[in-house]
Amino acid sequence: MNNITTVAPDAPATSPDLKEFLSSQLSNICDTFIALILTLCTLVGLPGNIVSLLYFNSVKHKNFSNLIYTIVCNIDVCTCVVQIPVMIALFNARRPGVFGETIFCKGWSVAFYYLQQMSMFLVMLLSVSRSIKLIFLQHKIKRKYLIFSFLLYSGLFAIRFIIVLIFEKDDNTFMYRFTDIYCLYDVEAEPLSYIDQLIHSIGVGCPPIITTISFTAFLFLLFRNGQISKTNKKKHQAAVTMGIFTILHLACNLPCFLNNILWFITELEYSDDWPEPFYGSKFMLYYSWLISDVVSMVLNATLNPVLYFYRMKSLRDWVNAIIHGNRATESTDLSLRTPQDVIANSAAS
Repeated sequence: MNNITTVAPDAPATSPDLKEFLSSQLSNICDTFIALILTLCTLVGLPGNIVSLLYFNSVKHKNFSNLIYTIVCNIDVCTCVVQIPVMIALFNARRPGVFGETIFCKGWSVAFYYLQQMSMFLVMLLSVSRSIKLIFLQHKIKRKYLIFSFLLYSGLFAIRFIIVLIFEKDDNTFMYRFTDIYCLYDVEAEPLSYIDQLIHSIGVGCPPIITTISFTAFLFLLFRNGQISKTNKKKHQAAVTMGIFTILHLACNLPCFLNNILWFITELEYSDDWPEPFYGSKFMLYYSWLISDVVSMVLNATLNPVLYFYRMKSLRDWVNAIIHGNRATESTDLSLRTPQDVIANSAAS
C-alpha cells in the first residue's frame, strides 16, 4: 500500500510557523485537550447511538420522521467511529498514522464528507417536512419521498467524488494536513476546481439556510393559536423534541457554516494572500477546521442520543425493559401499542 504525502500545504513558511507551533507546549496541551473531548464523545456517543438505533428499529409502525431519526442514528454511529484516527493523531503529536496510507486517506475523506453533508441534508429534510405538516395538517409525507431524496442526494455526492477520482491525476489531491489533522482533498485543475467548490458550497451552505428558514416557520406555526393543541400533550411534546433536535444541529454546525463562508470569500478575493486575512492567526490556521468540521460534528452526534433519552419516555421505558428483561408489559412492548401511541411517544410523529 502506498504512503501518502504528509505535508502542510496550507501552512506558509512565514508566521504562524508550523515547526514552531508543533514544538510549543501550548499547542500540545490544546491538542491533548481536544483529543480528550473526542474520546469522551466516542465513549458516550457510540453506545448511545447504537442503543437509539436499536430502539428506532424496534418501532414497527415507522413514519417519515421516524425513518429520518433512524438514518441519523446510523450516520451518528459512523461519525463517532470515523473521527478515531483524528483523535489518535492529536494524541500522537499530529503524526498521520493510518492517514499516511493513500487508500485509507482517500476512503476516509469520501466517508467523512458524506457523513457531514448527509447529516445536514437529513435535518433539513426533517425540518421542512414538519413545517409542511403544520401548514397542511392532514398531509402525510410518504416514505418513498424520503428514499428518493436520500438516493438522489447520495447520487449527486457520489458523482462529485467519482469525477474527482477519475479526472484529477495529481498525487497531492488527497493528503494528510498537519494544519487540519485529517485527510482532505484539494482539486487544483480547472474547471474541476470550480465545479468542486460550487458543489461543496451548495452541500454545506444550502441545508443550514433552508433548515433555519423552515425551522423559523415551524416555531411560528407551532405556537400560533395552538396549531398543535396543547390538550394533545404527546403530539406537542413530539414537536418540541423535533424543535430541540433542530436547534442542537444548527448550533453545533454553525462553526462549520461560518468557516466555510470565510473559506469561500478567501478563495474568491484573497487566494493570493493565503492565509491572510482570515487564517493568519495560529488558532484559525491550526484549529478552526478541526473544531468546525470534526469536533462540532462529533459533538452533535454525541448529544443527539442524550436528547432522545431525555425527551422520549418510550425510549427510557424500552431500555428499562431490556435491562430488567420485561418485554411483555403494555407500557414497554412496542408491538402491543397502536401506531398512534408509538409515533407520539417516540417523538417521531
